[in-house]
Amino acid sequence: MRSPNTERELVERAGQMVMQHIRLRGRCECLATSDERGVDGFLLVLRTTMHVPAPDRVEMNYYFARKIREMLQTDAPIMLWIQDSKDASRMASMVSISTARVVAQIRAANPSPQELVAAELVQRLREEVQQGREERRRRQRHLEVPATDLAELGVV
Repeated sequence: MRSPNTERELVERAGQMVMQHIRLRGRCECLATSDERGVDGFLLVLRTTMHVPAPDRVEMNYYFARKIREMLQTDAPIMLWIQDSKDASRMASMVSISTARVVAQIRAANPSPQELVAAELVQRLREEVQQGREERRRRQRHLEVPATDLAELGVV
């Protein structure tokens, strides 16, 4: 059984090897983690000057975790956090983000029960209005009478 610090160093070194293997230049740092159940794991932080597209990062997370687990023959959870050149410039521009903005983002992602009820009510009302519109359109189509050609009546 390896000590937690030794295992962390091994995961960090394995992360550096995977970076070299895929030709990703930058720094690799490994942090030991523990979740609410007490399961120990690792957070691998990659900082690179290269661009790593955000949509591809989820797949890279699985790739790095699988490769490191294979190399070290471990089943410890391994998460990947990538900070690329674009992230660094974005962070520099977001230095002055306000508390109100952060609170609004959290509230939007986690609506209260009252907000959920209100949103359901609004959705139900929208559906009722849409159904009413469709019903009126159907009735109007049935009431429409073909236009009479006035020339045939001799009234022109």
